[in-house]
Amino acid sequence: MELFYLTMFSVHSKIFCNSYFIKYGVLLFDMVNFAQDERIDRSYRKRITLFLVCLGVIFSIIVIRLFYLQILQGPYYKEKSEKNRVRILDISPVRGNILDRNGYILATNNVSFELNIIPSECNPIRNVSKVLSHSLGLDADLLFEKINKAKKRNPFVPVTIKKNLNVEEVSRILARNTELPGILIEEKSKRVYPLGNFMSHVLGYVGEVNQRELEKLSGMGYRVGDVIGRMGIERLMEGVLRGKRGGVMVETDAFGRILNVVSKVLPTNGEDVYLSIDFNLQEVVESELEGIEGAIVCLEPKTGKVVALGSSPGFDPNIFVEGLSGKAWEALSKDPSKPLLNKVLSGIYPPGSVFKIVVAIAALEEGITNEKETVYCTGGYQFGNREFGCWREHGHGTVDMRRALVESCDYYFYEMGRRLGVDRIAHYAKLLGLGVDTGSGLVEEKLGIVPTSEWKKKNLKAPWYPGETLSLAIGQGYLAITPIQVARMISGVFTGVLPKISFLLLDSQGETEEVLHLPIKQKNLEIVRNALWGVVNELRGTGGKARLEGFNVCGKTGTAQTRSVNIVEKDINKVPYHLRDHAWFAAVAPKEDPQLAVVVLVEHGGHGGSAAAPIAGRIFERYFSKE
Repeated sequence: MELFYLTMFSVHSKIFCNSYFIKYGVLLFDMVNFAQDERIDRSYRKRITLFLVCLGVIFSIIVIRLFYLQILQGPYYKEKSEKNRVRILDISPVRGNILDRNGYILATNNVSFELNIIPSECNPIRNVSKVLSHSLGLDADLLFEKINKAKKRNPFVPVTIKKNLNVEEVSRILARNTELPGILIEEKSKRVYPLGNFMSHVLGYVGEVNQRELEKLSGMGYRVGDVIGRMGIERLMEGVLRGKRGGVMVETDAFGRILNVVSKVLPTNGEDVYLSIDFNLQEVVESELEGIEGAIVCLEPKTGKVVALGSSPGFDPNIFVEGLSGKAWEALSKDPSKPLLNKVLSGIYPPGSVFKIVVAIAALEEGITNEKETVYCTGGYQFGNREFGCWREHGHGTVDMRRALVESCDYYFYEMGRRLGVDRIAHYAKLLGLGVDTGSGLVEEKLGIVPTSEWKKKNLKAPWYPGETLSLAIGQGYLAITPIQVARMISGVFTGVLPKISFLLLDSQGETEEVLHLPIKQKNLEIVRNALWGVVNELRGTGGKARLEGFNVCGKTGTAQTRSVNIVEKDINKVPYHLRDHAWFAAVAPKEDPQLAVVVLVEHGGHGGSAAAPIAGRIFERYFSKE
């Protein structure tokens, strides 16, 4: 029976196959005959030919497209397919700490949580926005718009929804994880300045990179949400502090939950940076500046390393970490007291009588006077039809260079200025580092103005008048310099070299400190040094309030007018604040072996001897008491 069925199946199969091929063959035969039959109208033959050509073209396009997709674009679509289940997550490096020379932490990091979302996996966006709005108290419409825009821009790049999530918020998000496809909760390090305003102008601050910066820095590994140093040490040492990012490849499910870690590359954390700053001395500087506007800088005269720096008022760098609103930034940047300005490096002021150090050295070097020559100060120096007054109304009497510096006699320096002329004075000012970049790199330093006859002709389109030289000789007129330049200058007077200013404890690659040897005769430097010792230690010296027994403090006071016409008023409190003179004091100690240079500027503080010198004295006392 089985044999019968098998035989019948075979027979029928053969009959079916034979009939099929016979019919197919007949059809082809008929089509050929049809196409060749002369009885058929020519138009029909053209239509058939056109149909066959079109059919061939379509078939060819399909074949070419399949070849393109499967062969040429195969790797691309394979990678795209892998992204549906494999995700690469960035691991940001921890930013390096900033510490003082003794290891005291000045800037560090705290752990925080950040909620990101991958737009391509966030479906539907409206539902996800509502869930996030309920869990985090955010506006659902704004969330929808933000995610939707990110999806159109680049659907595979995570977009940050909220930073600094607290533990409760993280718990709420994780509890509704299945309703939030594409979410990522990442552990991040957040920059923290534990001392707030303390040393803010040295440390600077960080901020999130903007789109313009990303376009320039994308090749350096910066991504959306990264922070970058924008000021101070944070900016100067960005490459060292930042570190190098890592990443982890993970397999995820449809909800974005991690199923397996495929591979992992650990980040390289940023290196710690040790500053030359001494925390203990910085505390004194910060304390002295409390309640006043001004600047203080302390540095090692031989190396140029900054030991303390204060600029008042300051600011809290923590407010920049999360981003500042436009209104808050405008208020801060337009504050007339200029809290964002590093007044030590970028504040320019007339130096007043501190500049007499330059004129004294220039006069000795040029041989227009010597330490023994005297002039008679009457209290008023007649030049042409104008009288230039000395700060002592009835004059100092007979003075030589030493006494002129000790008692800050204006009359004497009017005479030296007349003999020297503006261009020779400017030459020695530049030689001593005034109007010249100090090389610190911390900020874009303001060079200030050291005027010359050519400078006035070029910038003011007017000739230099001899009477203007007299004002220059006592540190007034067009002259404007920075406190750091003054600190470098007085360091050079006592060491014979001008060091490059540095805020780092150890220079990169073990480089030795850069110094410029002053081409000034040692004898002339010694004359000026002895006079500056007298300023602080002699009875009539204007800087007596900075005296410190046993340490031979040497310095020069300065009182710089902020107006063109002097107001004769002994009680400074009766003078409007904005019209009061700036108070200067620049000093070095000890004379025999200079270890610390201090420059104090009190804006609108009045006389340098009464407002600035006492501050310097307390700084020297604290510094040397630690020995």
